[in-house]
Amino acid sequence: MITACIRYLLVLILLICEGIRDYRTGKIALWTVLVSACCGILLQFVTKGLSPGGILGGALIGVALLGIGFVSEGSIGYGDGLVFLATGIILGFGDNFAMLMFSLLFCAIFSAGLLVFKKAGRKSRLPFIPFTVPGLLVTACIGLSKGV
Repeated sequence: MITACIRYLLVLILLICEGIRDYRTGKIALWTVLVSACCGILLQFVTKGLSPGGILGGALIGVALLGIGFVSEGSIGYGDGLVFLATGIILGFGDNFAMLMFSLLFCAIFSAGLLVFKKAGRKSRLPFIPFTVPGLLVTACIGLSKGV
């Protein structure tokens, strides 16, 4: 349980820092993502928290987002993929995938509101990382309630 709390806290710090940066500038800082990924690897090594398959599966979510960003010529930012690669190393496949789904849900609800109130158009761009903070919080509440 303590290990799970540390993992969620590490990811929360990364997402808050990069969410603010993404909102303000539309970019992320590569060094914070790298430091977080290295801390995640160290945490997994010290605590023997996740299996290598779980870590690899979690990281593959970020790789998939990078691939989609490349194929769609930047519709999904490369920074989003890099952040999910790092969070996948820390959280593993299940939690990283859940965080992605909840983040997409929050982003979709917010986007629908912008469209309804005519504050944005169909082609408007939004920073995605800020939506990962509530996505992580929901994922962490579900994970901790199950006694991860």
